[in-house]
Amino acid sequence: MRIRSRLLVFALVSVALVFAAGYLGVANGRRVRETQRETVLNSGPVIQQLTTIKFSGLRIISAATNYGLFRLEDPIRNAARMRDEEGDILDATRALTDSLDKTRVVWERAGWDRSEIAQMQQASDRIKALSLGIRSDGGRGPSIVERHQEFDAAERDFVQLLDAITAERRQILMGALHPARRRGDGPFDRQPAAPAAARRRPHRRGRLEHDDRARAQRRAR
Repeated sequence: MRIRSRLLVFALVSVALVFAAGYLGVANGRRVRETQRETVLNSGPVIQQLTTIKFSGLRIISAATNYGLFRLEDPIRNAARMRDEEGDILDATRALTDSLDKTRVVWERAGWDRSEIAQMQQASDRIKALSLGIRSDGGRGPSIVERHQEFDAAERDFVQLLDAITAERRQILMGALHPARRRGDGPFDRQPAAPAAARRRPHRRGRLEHDDRARAQRRAR
């Protein structure tokens, strides 16, 4: 009786372990799919925001440079053009600030490196400060040539930073969309099987050689 009870308990424990293992496997698979889905949802929109940040910054640099050139040429005759360029600067600055705020929210939700947000904020503030300086110094500050050199350096650093961060986010997005390709289990990573005719060819050649030897033995007799 004791042996039967022990066997019954052992069987119940074994069944419970099997069910527990199956549940854990399903739960882990669901967790992986949810993580991939969250990564896709985060990476997709944030790439659009990074693109907006980049082109808004470039738009500020272009409009501020034009503003300085118009003022250097003739601030009175070019007053209307300068107002148009200033309007473009303000619009681009609002778009840049709005996209940075949205990107920061996604970054924090995804748990990505916050230092990247700080670097983008610093590069954007540098561009906005140069733009404000060229509009507010009234010709008393650095020359337009010096301002242009500062804008060139700021633009180069800004574009390099945004391109690097965007490329990394695209890589994360592609990795989430194609996990099988990343593991090497995708359909293009497998070697194609040999055709059936090619697999049968050595056997057929062996049969022919056997028949040739048999005919040779009959002739020798």
